[in-house]
Amino acid sequence: MTIVVCNSIKGNTCTICKKCEQNVKAYGKPSACEYCNTISAFIGSKCQRCTNSEKRYGPPVTCEQCKQKCAFDRQDEDKKVDGKLLCWLCTLSYKRALAKSKQSDAERRAHLKMAHERAAKHKEQKLKGHNKRPHRVDVTKLPAQAESTELNGPTPVKVTRMIGVHDPHDPNSSDHVVAVTQLKEKIALLQRQLSQKDNQLLTKDRQITELKAKNFTSEMELRSKMKNTEKEYDNKISTMQQKISGLLKEVATLSKSNKRADRLTATKNEAGTNSGSGTDSPGSGLVMKQKNGSKKNTVHIQCLNFTYVIVENLRLMLSSYNSSDPLYFGSRLKPFVKQGYMSGGAGYVLSKEALRRFIEDSLPDKDKCRQDNGGDEDVEMGKCLYNVDVKAVDTRDIYGRGRFFPMIPENHIIPKLKKLEKNVWYWKMAYHETKDGLDCCSDNAISFHYVPPNMMYVLEYLIYHLRPYGITN
Repeated sequence: MTIVVCNSIKGNTCTICKKCEQNVKAYGKPSACEYCNTISAFIGSKCQRCTNSEKRYGPPVTCEQCKQKCAFDRQDEDKKVDGKLLCWLCTLSYKRALAKSKQSDAERRAHLKMAHERAAKHKEQKLKGHNKRPHRVDVTKLPAQAESTELNGPTPVKVTRMIGVHDPHDPNSSDHVVAVTQLKEKIALLQRQLSQKDNQLLTKDRQITELKAKNFTSEMELRSKMKNTEKEYDNKISTMQQKISGLLKEVATLSKSNKRADRLTATKNEAGTNSGSGTDSPGSGLVMKQKNGSKKNTVHIQCLNFTYVIVENLRLMLSSYNSSDPLYFGSRLKPFVKQGYMSGGAGYVLSKEALRRFIEDSLPDKDKCRQDNGGDEDVEMGKCLYNVDVKAVDTRDIYGRGRFFPMIPENHIIPKLKKLEKNVWYWKMAYHETKDGLDCCSDNAISFHYVPPNMMYVLEYLIYHLRPYGITN
């Protein structure tokens, strides 16, 4: 921090003047001015002198002495110092140096005058005693101070103080301005070096950015190639799968066309004896008879070979219905048919009257039932039954939980598996709202689809053999 020296009335020196002391109390310690670099900026980043000069004369320009941007052009040639545009500090330094030079000229004239007087006096003495040999003092025995005093005369006090130790409180001293100028030059040099380093860093950053851009471009090209390859591979696989499914359909169509007549004959015979399938699916038909009080109920269940059915729970559900009513049971899906249709995978159940209407009223009529081998078996069955007024029954239990399921148990019990793409169709097509977790399935569930043979053995053990101790029901 620069110390400002001021003289009080009594002549004693203090560290700062009263005005600066008031500013320190009001605003705290000053900071360096961004223009003149003096420690006198109490408010903001500029001192009061530079702030007022900037308002009056505009932005600062470069000083011709210290080469810093801290001078203000007053547009007046008389204000310039020796024809140069200088800043405030350089102007003060110049004026002090000029005052010193004037003072030294006056001292030099006084010294010359004293020398002339001594020379005249010496000449008079020589004229008076020119015959006598003058007495000369031994110069070697004189003290150095006496010799210096005799030869040069009395030295002024200010010169002795300048030659001696530098007084930091001398208001006429300009050494601090020189020091500030040197420091400014060093700062400028360091700033130039810093700018060079910054330029080098910018160059390196630019090179790094270019390398990153090249790397990013190559990576994007590789990713696009990989994506294109994956798309081509997926397209080929989908094309092959479509061809395979088409061929399988052709094989199934040929097989069905060869056996259709025999199947229809067998179906009619089974309907006469209360047994038969009534479908063209590659599954199996089952006729189940049970006694409900004094009435004898006969139903027909149609399911696939990999559908697991719990017959006891089926009997429990059917005990509340009469086989003479045209009823239709299963996992109900909502599209294609107004009342919905039952999923063939989960299996569906026809009452005796529903089976009779299908064979005798719907199947022979081309307006009520499709006559060719196209279409899905479960969808076409739903249409045929709807056209002869067979009612689709809600098979959920009293808690709204399903009994017929077109998936394996884990796909219905574990909620996150609902997000699998292959299983999304069921939750979109379900006629009734489904529940998650263990609330998805009734305690008296009847069927599950896509159950492999080994899992059938596991379910058989868990359902009919495993009995937790202490649980009776």
